[in-house]
Amino acid sequence: DLSLTNQTTIYPNPTQGIINIKQDLLQTHFYEVIVTDLHGKIIFKGQNTQQINLSQHPNGLYLINIITPQEKYIHKINLVK
Repeated sequence: DLSLTNQTTIYPNPTQGIINIKQDLLQTHFYEVIVTDLHGKIIFKGQNTQQINLSQHPNGLYLINIITPQEKYIHKINLVK
C-alpha cells in the first residue's frame, strides 16, 4: 500500500521546535502542509515543505496536515520546549 500514512515520517515527536517531514512518495509530487493548533487556527502553511520551525509557538499539541490531490494525512505533534 503506497498511502501517505504508510510512507510519511514526521519527527522528532515530541519536538523542541523543529519538525522534519520525510515522505518518499512526496519527493516528486505536489503536496501542501498546514499546521494548526487544536482550536483549528492555522499557524503554518506551505507547499512541498520538508522542515517546519514551531519554536516561536507555545508548548502543546499541534496537527500537521499533509494534503495531496489524492488524499489527506493528519499527524499530531507535541511541542515541548
